[in-house]
Amino acid sequence: MGFNLQGLLTVDWEALALYERLLPGGSAWAVPVTGEGLPDAWVLPEPTHLADGLGNALALPLDWYDDDTDAAWQAAAGVPAGAAPLSSLDLMDLRFASLFSLAAPAGVVYLGDTTFGGVLDTEYAAVCVAGRLRAASGIEHGKPGDEESGTAFALRDGAYATVPTGSVSPIADCTAVLDPRYRGAFLFDGYLPRSIHPDTPKPPGEPYPEPLTLDAVVVAEWSHYFPILRD
Repeated sequence: MGFNLQGLLTVDWEALALYERLLPGGSAWAVPVTGEGLPDAWVLPEPTHLADGLGNALALPLDWYDDDTDAAWQAAAGVPAGAAPLSSLDLMDLRFASLFSLAAPAGVVYLGDTTFGGVLDTEYAAVCVAGRLRAASGIEHGKPGDEESGTAFALRDGAYATVPTGSVSPIADCTAVLDPRYRGAFLFDGYLPRSIHPDTPKPPGEPYPEPLTLDAVVVAEWSHYFPILRD
């Protein structure tokens, strides 16, 4: 058994309403998580993975973000111009984190982890608050038993920097921005799901029923980059 997890963690129900606007019916696939001493939260499937996994029974609108304003969005969101050193974390992941954080007061974490047979492969995370990137880091663990083969990076002063592999704990570090109860917590022992890729066409829950409400200032500032925010 292992982990093959890519999704978005939120402690704010408002993010589910925005997810439902982006991908109608998709919020039914949100996984509620809870644990002793930890916040109640939801893990949302990465939207393109959910749509692909369901054979496009759910579909993202083509104009949910404006590709022509991508450079301006990166500047507004504080996303470094260069690619992250760990290719698993890409611009699409950061777009989703930026977008959903606009509806989530505490922010949203994009997180990923792959572990097979107890052997760590990659772990990465990025957290956005109010649309802006606050922290990001990742580890590629390399060959088992070879401490020199792994690599790691972290967001430092607005740019990605190579750091020692033991200096970051990506998911714990980024989730602590949402809630201090996550700080130093090990979330892979029953809190986070092992995977949220759909393996059945029947969703595990019901779509989030409440309508999305966004501050007019947020819509005015960010709908240039994310037209989906407009009514």
